[in-house]
Amino acid sequence: MIREARKQQIIEATIVTFDDIGYVKSSLAQIAKQASISTTLVSDHFQTDRLD
Repeated sequence: MIREARKQQIIEATIVTFDDIGYVKSSLAQIAKQASISTTLVSDHFQTDRLD
């Protein structure tokens, strides 16, 4: 359950970041900052998700 909550947090932060500055100007670091988590956590979460 925690994994799904974290995933939702990252998705919501991505939507807000894209809305604020646009897709082209967005970066992993900006999305992580919006979600108040590390860039490593974002990339590890979705990299691991692809292997599940």
